[in-house]
Amino acid sequence: VRLRLNPGRMTRRGTVVAVVGLAGLAWAGIAAGAAPGPDAAWSFDEGSGSTITDSIGSLDGTIGGATRIVGGVSGGALRFDGGSPARIPTDPVIEAGMITVRVWVRGDPDAPPADGGVILADGAQDCGVGAWALVVDGGHVAVRYRESVGLGGVQTVTFDGLAGFPSLWDGHWHLVGFISDQAQYGSVALYGQGWVIGTAPDGHGFDRSALDATDLAIGGPADPCAGSGFNGDIDDLQIDDRIVSRDVIATSEPSIATTIAIESIAPATVDQWSQVTVRVLPLPLAPGSIKIFFTGDDGVERVVGNRALDLWDLSGDGRYSLAIKPEDGGNGSLRARFEPSLPQTGSETTSAVSVAKAAAFPHLGLQNTYIENEPIQVWVIVSSAAYVFPNGSIELWEQTADGPVQLGTQPLTSTVIGFESAAIFTLPPRPAGFIELFPRYPGGTAHLAADGGHQTVTVEPALVPGVVSINSGDPSTNDPVAEVSTPATGAVAIQIARRLDDVRFMDVPIPYAPVTTTWLTAPWYGDDQDGVRTIYVRWADALNRWSDWSTDTIVLDRGLASGVVTVDGGAAVTTQHQASIGVGVNPTDAASVTAVQLSNDGVTWSAPKLYAPTVGWTLAAGDGTRTVRVRWLDAQGRQSVSKSDSIVVDASGQIIGTVRPRVALGGRPGATVPVRFAWSATDLSGVGSYDVQLRTGSGTWTAIATRIASASLTRSLSPTTTYGIRVRGRDIHGTVGPWSAETRIRASAIQESSSKIMWRGSWGSARATAYWGGATRWSSRAGSTATLTFRGTGIAWVAPVGPTRGRAAVSIDGVVVATIDLHATTAGSARIVFERTWSAATSHVIRIRVLGTTGHPRVDVDGLIVLSPT
Repeated sequence: VRLRLNPGRMTRRGTVVAVVGLAGLAWAGIAAGAAPGPDAAWSFDEGSGSTITDSIGSLDGTIGGATRIVGGVSGGALRFDGGSPARIPTDPVIEAGMITVRVWVRGDPDAPPADGGVILADGAQDCGVGAWALVVDGGHVAVRYRESVGLGGVQTVTFDGLAGFPSLWDGHWHLVGFISDQAQYGSVALYGQGWVIGTAPDGHGFDRSALDATDLAIGGPADPCAGSGFNGDIDDLQIDDRIVSRDVIATSEPSIATTIAIESIAPATVDQWSQVTVRVLPLPLAPGSIKIFFTGDDGVERVVGNRALDLWDLSGDGRYSLAIKPEDGGNGSLRARFEPSLPQTGSETTSAVSVAKAAAFPHLGLQNTYIENEPIQVWVIVSSAAYVFPNGSIELWEQTADGPVQLGTQPLTSTVIGFESAAIFTLPPRPAGFIELFPRYPGGTAHLAADGGHQTVTVEPALVPGVVSINSGDPSTNDPVAEVSTPATGAVAIQIARRLDDVRFMDVPIPYAPVTTTWLTAPWYGDDQDGVRTIYVRWADALNRWSDWSTDTIVLDRGLASGVVTVDGGAAVTTQHQASIGVGVNPTDAASVTAVQLSNDGVTWSAPKLYAPTVGWTLAAGDGTRTVRVRWLDAQGRQSVSKSDSIVVDASGQIIGTVRPRVALGGRPGATVPVRFAWSATDLSGVGSYDVQLRTGSGTWTAIATRIASASLTRSLSPTTTYGIRVRGRDIHGTVGPWSAETRIRASAIQESSSKIMWRGSWGSARATAYWGGATRWSSRAGSTATLTFRGTGIAWVAPVGPTRGRAAVSIDGVVVATIDLHATTAGSARIVFERTWSAATSHVIRIRVLGTTGHPRVDVDGLIVLSPT
């Protein structure tokens, strides 16, 4: 048995994500964790000699009957004339059932490669045992292979595109190849110059068992009975034993210049569809798009046409027709731009064009009523005959006895109704009478000039307000209900208000009456104070025009002043809803007060209570700030303005948030693992202390901490056991809150010997009592990695430190999150050097990569700890 190790490939293997279904075959397979480079590559750039060199590893081959030439894709290439092929010794990379093959080919258009000629082959598949071959198939290529199902017959995947797809044998270099995503029950996709040009159905993948030890043949069959040789040029062969994405393949493709020309432009009109014909040369060899831009009179360039090109949209002569729809008019230019993906580069061209403008329709928008000696506001609206907003400016004119007079010019602004633009003109106040107005639109980038129709504006006489008088002009009153006189000429409605800054204190309009009765206060809204009170009145006429507000004032004096309110003697916090309310009387009213009323909201009041300096009261339900309002009454039923005091009710104790576990950073695991639990708490009056209970599995709860002040603790847990933990809190009053929801946790130990850890690079083993579990794995080679895929809420890395230890990069789900330095002046036993947690159990991948620190490169992976709910 011969074991062959290739150091250049040892770190390139990764877990392959299988691609299932036709849509997934478009070179979208991703090799998880794999480096972007191939596993083997031959550039044929040696210049001379019979050896062709593997630039990645050690799979060197022989040139066979090929001839070395210059002018390859990059550097030299091999030319074949149908004779003996070049050969590469067999290797697991070549014999892989999961494989990506890519190679550049070129054929003479005057003598194209013969149909069926073998470009690459591994084995003699037509002779019953071989593996695969990439062969000439007319103007394209096909892949032929031994499939994995049935009797193991030969499967051929050929070009299944349209006739417009360009021939590969046009004298240019083209990248071709294929992928096989699984050795059994997989799929195969054929690749040609940026396109997936053919696929095999699922379940017809490569037959790994049929792969023999035949050398890889380049430019001809591996076995004479498997077909004829290739006549043409071959360069830059690359092979991967995994699926490589289209984006990675594209990084090796050279740029190929293109040209685009505008061949014809159909007559164009604003907001109407027109046609532009362009031609792209050479023919598009990869997905891309063609865009058309129009620059009009305003000098702004806008996209007016766009066409994406795919395999089913190729034109045999490079000509494409694009629909365009300009939004601007006038003389301008069209710019056509070809935007391909690799390997071609884009190009663009410009051509003059004239776009006919659309019609516009200006008209006035008037208010219902204009009042003399007030500014006159007029809307001017311009509608479009096309689905394009009119732009530019609008003019407003007045028709006078001496002819038209321009009143002003305003810029147009697009509206949200239809395709209309508008402007507002504010004219100076005019006396009562008539004005004849009309708009004029001088035209815009997309619209023709137009005049609007004449409209007559009526300016109405101003409304004269009435006079307000409260209680016939009396200076004061002890009654909050008063009589208001409101005489006015021509009024049909009236509105009364007590304040103008709050609509709650404004009555709804009522039919006009010269005298009405109203409240001076608004006790239903908490406004019931004595003092200067103001009544506001305004009037409306038959045109629904409202006058300005007129006012009158009067002093309200009901004889009682407010006292002093205290809840529980002025305490800030209480745990009870039963409170003692101090209701001290104002000294000026000590002999008059006979009763008090209390309220929790200022709206609903208690029945009068016989006055005493202190009264019992029930605060509003629930926790939080609670306010009590009090007003004082005398024997005549007069009441004072209310006063209030507040207190915080905290009757329910602390509320504990989610208890979150994480591996204790710096802790030293042994038979147990140190886990730190932390939580949050809320309480209105302040945090006091906590009780913590733990149980094993679903067993009995056991107290592990009582009345601790800290909102966290660390506990050593067995890595083979599932635990539950819960917390409750006491506030500063001693009120005990409910237990938190149980948090379930298991701290699983993943030792370095576990098969769950994937090692890449050069790793050694060591044993000592200082290591966790007595053993460790270590590496001093930069780039070596240890990878674990897990599902949980937390992850931790255990490693020793010391003077020979160095640095490592830690990535989570492909993103580097930390660089850990294990260097220390003295050696130390294994400890937790990195940890990361999440709020929910999800799947993640952790990778530890050795950085190769100069002078002390060693990095140990002594184990990993996974936290999970079960």
